[in-house]
Amino acid sequence: MTTLAPSPPRPDAAQDAALWARYLGGTDNTCRDALVTRYERLVRILAARAYSNRISPELEFDDYYQFGMLGLLQALDRFDPAAGVRFETFASRRVAGAILDGVVTLSEKQQQIATRQRAIKERAASVREGSSPREDAFQRLADVAVGLALGFLLEDTGLYVSEERAYPDNSYSGLELRQLKKSVQAAVRQLPDQERRLVTLHYMQQHGFDEIGVQWSLTKGRISQIHRSALKRLRALLKPDGDGAAP
Repeated sequence: MTTLAPSPPRPDAAQDAALWARYLGGTDNTCRDALVTRYERLVRILAARAYSNRISPELEFDDYYQFGMLGLLQALDRFDPAAGVRFETFASRRVAGAILDGVVTLSEKQQQIATRQRAIKERAASVREGSSPREDAFQRLADVAVGLALGFLLEDTGLYVSEERAYPDNSYSGLELRQLKKSVQAAVRQLPDQERRLVTLHYMQQHGFDEIGVQWSLTKGRISQIHRSALKRLRALLKPDGDGAAP
């Protein structure tokens, strides 16, 4: 019986082995770039597969591809040949996971931006719809300014700021901002119960007027009126030269 000699390794396999040996041995700084180029096609294939099954229409193929390349770089940094797993198998999991994580994170950010933009439009419409021709334009502008300030001071930070969130002692602007937040929070606490709950739900918890209306069994128009009343009351409470009396 004739014994067949083992087939010689493919040239590209031999080159890959030599490239990995230099990379893992840390003797050639150019090897990492060469390996990225070598496995870039794997990233493109996995990105195309994920893109073909996309749910969010806002993201482009390049977004998927960039997420995948980040996963490839992570795979190169964390690959351990001693684990007995081929790099293609190890990298495929890393790349696919990086694409999924990136898409979810970016989609969430886009949703947050859209939610915030919608909330700003609702606030502006609330003030505009309640304005009468006789009302002073400056007062309407002041109501809008109060709404914008509330959005800046209450969104993402919670209605009550922890005392442990300290600003640098030498930061004058930081100290001013903290004092302003406390003033706004104190004014909010002085609102009637319904107005205070609306401010909390809308500005702190990011609930839209429609959603609050459903919760309270009220129309969106009525929620807009309550919001407008809260802004006017806050404007009076925060007025520097006023006595803090509600309108």
